[in-house]
Amino acid sequence: MFPLTFLKRFNKNSINKIFTNNYNRSSIFNKAFGIQCLGYNLHGIVHNNFNNIQSGSINRFYSESKVFNNLHENSNTIKPSSLVKEIPTKTVKEYNFKENVKILLENHKYYFNIALHSCGGTKLDDVYNIRYDDFVKTLQARRLVRYYGSMIKICYSLFPNHNWVPWLFRQNNDLSSKRKQPNYDYHDEINWYASINNITSSNLDQWYDISLDEFRKVCKMFMAVSNNQLKSFIEKAYPYHKFDTNKFNKLINSNSFPNFELIESHKNKFTIALNSCGGSELDDIYNISLEDFKKNSNQGESLAYIYGNSIIKICYSLFPDHNWVPWLFKHNVELSNKRNDKENYDYHDEINWYASINNITSSNLDQWYDISLDEFRNTCKILSTVSNSQLISFIEKAYPQIPTSELIENHINQFYIVLNSFGKCKREDVYELGLSDFNNIAEGRSLINYYGRSVIKICYSLFPNHNWVPWLFKQNIDLSNKRKQPNYDYHDEIKWFASDNGIQDSCLDGWYNFPLDNFRSACKIGKAVSNEQLKSFIQKAYPHHNFHPGKFRLTKYKFYRGRQLKFALI
Repeated sequence: MFPLTFLKRFNKNSINKIFTNNYNRSSIFNKAFGIQCLGYNLHGIVHNNFNNIQSGSINRFYSESKVFNNLHENSNTIKPSSLVKEIPTKTVKEYNFKENVKILLENHKYYFNIALHSCGGTKLDDVYNIRYDDFVKTLQARRLVRYYGSMIKICYSLFPNHNWVPWLFRQNNDLSSKRKQPNYDYHDEINWYASINNITSSNLDQWYDISLDEFRKVCKMFMAVSNNQLKSFIEKAYPYHKFDTNKFNKLINSNSFPNFELIESHKNKFTIALNSCGGSELDDIYNISLEDFKKNSNQGESLAYIYGNSIIKICYSLFPDHNWVPWLFKHNVELSNKRNDKENYDYHDEINWYASINNITSSNLDQWYDISLDEFRNTCKILSTVSNSQLISFIEKAYPQIPTSELIENHINQFYIVLNSFGKCKREDVYELGLSDFNNIAEGRSLINYYGRSVIKICYSLFPNHNWVPWLFKQNIDLSNKRKQPNYDYHDEIKWFASDNGIQDSCLDGWYNFPLDNFRSACKIGKAVSNEQLKSFIQKAYPHHNFHPGKFRLTKYKFYRGRQLKFALI
């Protein structure tokens, strides 16, 4: 550190020489005059000692606004040194942290726009298509990456209110790590893809019309999940809708997702093999055996080797959009195994298909009387072990009695009679009633006999458009069984509790204001789930918000002088 008397040694010519030789003026003054350490008002010192200096560098230095550290904590003014007699006193400015952070963010957004435009982007969502190597070609982008660490963190930090989609980025290491965990269920991907395809809770059967191959491609799930798992994840995302997994006919039936270019080459081989067997259309494959398919062309033998010696796998894998009929193939081992399970297999798909090709609809079901059961049996290749009486029972089961509007209205009246008998009047009051309460009333017993021994089924059947909350019912066996599964993450409970208590995505720290015991009791979560697990579930529900585990409130009970006291620990 140089003493302040060092100033006396400089004259006009020496000061000009320093600045005209392109020295770093900030480092010169920091070392020579001790701005940061001594806290002296350098502007006043230079002004009094070199008042007549005409150097452009000095003049620019005068014009810049400066903030000096005040080391004299007990005084708001800078005390003059005994070595320099005339130093005007000046109030030291305080450092405005919030204002500087705001300016920093604005500068970073300006840097981001420069980097985005340099890569050909015009809007925020264009960043999904930009490679990391292209992004960091500009100096501004490299500064942002050094500050935030990654492109994704840059986007979420600078534009937190934008609806970012994690799997649309070209590279997302955090998402890849999460997908490797065994309890990852692709819940967010399914809900997002449903929203962009206008699939709501009222038209969930539209999932059958969705190309699941396209779903895989858009959400980048090529090798991460098998086909059977993908079906189960869709079912899990909508627990109160019963899907028919056989109708997901646009799913490739191989466990690995083949390359699209490879599929096109396989389609060409399939066409050559089909033509060599005398077929011209896809449905002609039903009349061709595997032996003929392999024998007549090398292409057919090659495909059979790749797809496991199964014409059905070849057809479903190469042409998933075609409406294949499993029982029309010459040989279908998988279907035969299913039909051997006589207790569960009910020929539902065969009945609906045969009705459609014979123009039998719900308005003319009596036309089944004119159908020859033997013809139906031969067409669908139903074994002789299934008797005609069994076939008739299967047809009756395929068309259960549909309640009329008058019957539903009568059931709704019975429902409210049960509520009124317990002094209730609103639909939500049914949460307080159990199955035994319904059994005590004649109208309740009538509803149980029709809909089954479940209050939940009664509510969902009579009021399907009502926003029911499953965990508020007195008894919910299906929910209890789901919660016993190791991959259950309480996602729906967390979102419901947040909306019910006004916790918005823009202020997620509001979770700290609610004790976890309140959340546990509201959603009827058992003690088997620890507080640490609940914290991890909340963090998982909001993956892009960094919660501090120590700030969550826990409620505990303590006995003091015979009274039970409740207090919160932060």
